Amino acid sequence: MNEEEGVSLVPMRVIRWNLVAIGVQLEEASRAAKLPLAARNALSYDEAMQLWNAVEELTGDPHVGLRAGREIRLHELGPLGALVGQAENLQAALVALLKVVPAAVPGTLEEVPRGDRQLELAYRRPPSTTRSRHGVEALFANIVAFLRYCSRTEFALAEVGFDNPRPVRPGVFSEFFGVDVRWSAPWSHLVFSAETLAIEMTGADEGMEALLSREAPRLVDSEHLATEIERRASSALTAALQGGAPTSLAATARRLGVSARTLQRQLGVVGVSFRRLRSHVLGRYARTLLDDHRLDIGMVGQKLGYARRASFERAFLEWTGQTPAQYRRCERYGRSPQG
Repeated sequence: MNEEEGVSLVPMRVIRWNLVAIGVQLEEASRAAKLPLAARNALSYDEAMQLWNAVEELTGDPHVGLRAGREIRLHELGPLGALVGQAENLQAALVALLKVVPAAVPGTLEEVPRGDRQLELAYRRPPSTTRSRHGVEALFANIVAFLRYCSRTEFALAEVGFDNPRPVRPGVFSEFFGVDVRWSAPWSHLVFSAETLAIEMTGADEGMEALLSREAPRLVDSEHLATEIERRASSALTAALQGGAPTSLAATARRLGVSARTLQRQLGVVGVSFRRLRSHVLGRYARTLLDDHRLDIGMVGQKLGYARRASFERAFLEWTGQTPAQYRRCERYGRSPQG
């Protein structure tokens, strides 16, 4: 993996979830896409789109993203699936997803205010040079499919739009989402009616939901930390943050008992840059601090080394796809969905 700043990552587990659902082997897809995936824990967004295009060629299915999304099963979604299954109702599940999906999906997924007590999920892609329709179509089908599974309700969406052009067979999308889909929209979005948001989840458990809401971001994040050197560097960074110590490359290397050059080389072998790993850990730790509402946003930023609140807000948006205020609003609504 290169070390360019701003490169969005897709965890390998997310890619496997989707390929398993359609019966495609990761090795087969990587060969078709000409992407070496040995020792890789994540792909750049461009690489993931390249892989999706190769999967379309392998399967001959122009709607392979939709098929992957609707075929995925709850047990294949790890902590994301468990979190949704334990929510009180569909609105609480969506709000919980807004807290954890940024750890697994590049781009920005956020709630957009709507009238009539509706909820809109809007997705905006990260900058990229490779275009594929299948990533966002799989994402939206994933969300809808396991919300239906967990609620045991075949609800229809109030509105659906994709920034993709009209597909070969638009009818398959209308049939799945239960509404005519808008194509070439300014951004991709799902809109849920007030009636749909009130649907209860069959596995609702308030205590378990609270636990999973706290732990799911960390569990999803761990997909980026699958090698020993990543785990050790992540632990060193977390300890530094907790102790108010520096989190620079040199300081982290000293904690691990190696030189800065050696740490860079060891991370590079597994396709990870220190800067990206540091941002990942900072984002995770920031979410933990934001969960403590005794700390205002400026104080959270200061604990992470940001003298100005605006600088922290920009960094948090880059790390997670949300502003700190959006993250806290999602958490508050998650505890009181009808408030």
